[in-house]
Amino acid sequence: MTWKPIAGYEGLYEVSDAGAVRCRKTDHYRLLKQKYNRFTGYYAVDLRKDRTCKTRTIHRLVAEAFLPNPDNLPYVNHKDEDKTNNSVENLEWCTSQYNNLYSSHKRHKRVMAYTVDGDLLATFESVDVAASMLGTTKSAVSNAINGRSGTCMGCVLRKG
Repeated sequence: MTWKPIAGYEGLYEVSDAGAVRCRKTDHYRLLKQKYNRFTGYYAVDLRKDRTCKTRTIHRLVAEAFLPNPDNLPYVNHKDEDKTNNSVENLEWCTSQYNNLYSSHKRHKRVMAYTVDGDLLATFESVDVAASMLGTTKSAVSNAINGRSGTCMGCVLRKG
């Protein structure tokens, strides 16, 4: 694991290429606890300096420390679309348009519904169709697909 100082917090905080953040306390380091934002799906940490606290997302800290950005692109994309995978190999700088196009196919990805025993019940063409056919909300289907809930309407849902 490689560590680099966080810009603006040199000597205080460092970020690793795997997405860990540590604080330097005199002669030792302490890993910071990461907060999960259930609304955005991103992990973040609170950085303190000069009596102020700023919350920063992990993926952005990793990208700023490890990925060159010669074109000054404003967004960081997760290549595998897993917002919790903050390793440097999974991140890239991009434009808003690229980021939206990159993830647009996810909105139309197939959803597979299984019984709790693992038998395939149905295949849906999208999250929208799955929600409609199962009689639930899109967020309930997404939560089940992404592992934030066990089942949805008695089914185990997976990306197809």
